[in-house]
Amino acid sequence: MINISKIKFTSLSILSVVSIAIASILINTYVSKPVFLNIDLIEVPKLDINLSNNTDIKENQEIKKVETSFEYKIIGFIAGENESSVIVKKGNKEQVITLGSMLDKKYTLISVTRDEIVFQANDNLYKIKNLVGK
Repeated sequence: MINISKIKFTSLSILSVVSIAIASILINTYVSKPVFLNIDLIEVPKLDINLSNNTDIKENQEIKKVETSFEYKIIGFIAGENESSVIVKKGNKEQVITLGSMLDKKYTLISVTRDEIVFQANDNLYKIKNLVGK
């Protein structure tokens, strides 16, 4: 037969040990509380920036946008530090173009980033906005 007094004693012993452990953790937390120091605020000096030079530079640079008939649709890209490539599609034909390789013996892949893909044909650079996954 089950002795109820032994079960009560065992349960009470376990609860007592757990409560003593929790009480010791609480006391330890209270004793080792962090010390907060007062830190004075530091004033940051004002900087005067003259932006007139930047507008002069932009006006002097001649940026020429050229509309071209780039028949390929960009369907994927890998933009890495060492290895980058672009997946293009024309009709039902898909091609993977790596950095430095040519597309249609005309466009050379120069760079690939998340925002734009740059091809070069002769002396012209063609910057294509990267809309893959957006």
